[in-house]
Amino acid sequence: MGRSRSRAHGVTEFVRHHRNRGLARSFTDGIDHALALGADIVVNTDGDNQYPRERIADPVQPILRREADIVIADRRVGLIDHFSPSKKALQRFGSHVVNLAARTELPDAASGFRAYCARA
Repeated sequence: MGRSRSRAHGVTEFVRHHRNRGLARSFTDGIDHALALGADIVVNTDGDNQYPRERIADPVQPILRREADIVIADRRVGLIDHFSPSKKALQRFGSHVVNLAARTELPDAASGFRAYCARA
């Protein structure tokens, strides 16, 4: 979504890098900017529009209910038609590795649709 379209949807703040700094740096800079503005909750989505904006409130709800500090949405990778069987297998394997290392049970560790409370 371009800036003018984003503004039409109420976006007032943008973090911009003048050269590609990579996903991790963009993510970190966005979080830092939101926290500097006083955000209580930060929602991240990837830039490829695969997450419907009308669902943004969904990962926020467990945080508001104080059931979680971080919520990672499950894309249900196995049901995504445009993902090849090998990509689906790699997604499952990657989530498995993350779950082993972090002692979690995330079905979609690579999901870019996440919400964080400021403390997290």
